[in-house]
Amino acid sequence: MLQLTTPIVFRSYSYIVQIEINYGGETMENVTVKINAPDYESKIRHKKIFQEFEGLNCGEYMELTNDHDPIPLYYQFLFEREGQFSWEYVEKGPEQWKVIIGKN
Repeated sequence: MLQLTTPIVFRSYSYIVQIEINYGGETMENVTVKINAPDYESKIRHKKIFQEFEGLNCGEYMELTNDHDPIPLYYQFLFEREGQFSWEYVEKGPEQWKVIIGKN
């Protein structure tokens, strides 16, 4: 397990956060939905991701692929769905990021 401290900007505030990043866990075989975020227009992207998340049953996972680190989405999940999800990086840049998001 890798731990790092990363400066981020989210909703015009700067934070220093500690993030736990797991690469390639067992959840890969339980993915039921795959989303390629750049396929969606930016103004509806997060809405679409949350719609797909809501459609998951507890214990199911979705794989999100993006062209940048989706850390702002992670913080939106923390704010709107705290305790209801898991977040696992399986690929981390520089050209593509993949995250497994599970529903608790």
